[in-house]
Amino acid sequence: MFAAFVIFLPFAILTAFAFKNWQPYWFYVHITAIVLALVSAAAGLVVGFTLINDDTYEWVHKWVGTAVVAALLIQVSTPLISNQVTITDS
Repeated sequence: MFAAFVIFLPFAILTAFAFKNWQPYWFYVHITAIVLALVSAAAGLVVGFTLINDDTYEWVHKWVGTAVVAALLIQVSTPLISNQVTITDS
């Protein structure tokens, strides 16, 4: 999950903010970084569920991580639902 929230998501934000003049390549890099973040967060979630015992602190940490990954999944699937993503060549 470290890679997802410290490397991939900030890189996706940076590409969306700073490289919009590189049409349409910035969008493909942005989506790739978000998908990599989702995959690495899901992998971290699986590792967390297999390694964490049922202690109180670790149990809370596990479910907070699950909620964060669920929110990330909702954020990634929103453009698919809204159907307003268009790529135009400039």
